[in-house]
Amino acid sequence: MDLAEKLKGLRALAGRWRGLERPLTQAELARAISETTGSTISQAYLSQLENGRRTHLTEKTRNQLATFFKVHPGYLVSDPNTTGDDAHTGMPPFAFALHSPAAHQTLARLAVHPHRHHLWALIDLLIDLPPEDLTELHDRLKARRLAHR
Repeated sequence: MDLAEKLKGLRALAGRWRGLERPLTQAELARAISETTGSTISQAYLSQLENGRRTHLTEKTRNQLATFFKVHPGYLVSDPNTTGDDAHTGMPPFAFALHSPAAHQTLARLAVHPHRHHLWALIDLLIDLPPEDLTELHDRLKARRLAHR
């Protein structure tokens, strides 16, 4: 996933964190960063980052965004493009982890969740479930979520 996709995803999460049913606009994000960190990032700069016209962040900007979004600064870089087996390990690329916006958003949310230690333990247990049990559990949780809407 490239930096632009990560920033768009984090902006969407920030909107939800603030109780909105939409992503923060770039202007809202710029204002929120200023209010939260005391430093400024312009809407125009955010636009260039999200549109791919700028592909790298200065250290200062990376730290401002990481502080605001509560992510590790190392997350705010583009992931290497992978196709086929990884030349160094011979392992297939992990498309889920590298290229799925949903995966990155979920991991970002998990990283700042107040009960993340319990959730990591739960995820560890889920990974070891046989596929048929995991599918059944997924269906039950999905049905429960739909019933609560």
